[in-house]
Amino acid sequence: MIPLFDQAFKLFVFKSDNEVSISLRITDKCCRSFMMPLEDFTYIINNWRTGVNGYEIDGDRWWWEYRDCGPRPHCLDADFVSISTGGWNWRVGVDEMIELETQFNAQLIQKNHWD
Repeated sequence: MIPLFDQAFKLFVFKSDNEVSISLRITDKCCRSFMMPLEDFTYIINNWRTGVNGYEIDGDRWWWEYRDCGPRPHCLDADFVSISTGGWNWRVGVDEMIELETQFNAQLIQKNHWD
């Protein structure tokens, strides 16, 4: 049996190190993982609805923003969150982003088994 990546995000908040590990799903068997300072991830969580545009973290620029229309030229009605960094692009559902926000806030206040 192979455990699959079945969610858009996998999150670990390492409070003692002031770091966050975030994995973004690519396929059921592949994801891209990033480490970033807790302060920077907090900024993303607090600002994705209005847009995180070109925010620099350890030399990489991040775009993380809500979109209510699809790409040009059609610009059809849409409801998703766009995430971009280092030539990689993801589109995730707003519900998945809200779940990430919930997980992040819970991990900040509870004791996790990795703490």
